[in-house]
Amino acid sequence: MSHPLAVLGRFVFGLRTAPFDQLRRSTAQRIASNNRFGQIAAHQHLGPGDESITLSGTL
Repeated sequence: MSHPLAVLGRFVFGLRTAPFDQLRRSTAQRIASNNRFGQIAAHQHLGPGDESITLSGTL
């Protein structure tokens, strides 16, 4: 077996199996906004949000 290019869970991508052309990773952040009387709104970071990984290639 060839050396793996990437591993995503149980799926191994290498030159002999299914090489991918592009890998795109996107992460979001969770931020809450609280309105305050007589002042600008306060914002609070709540932590990481959803994450998505997209692989594209040709079989």
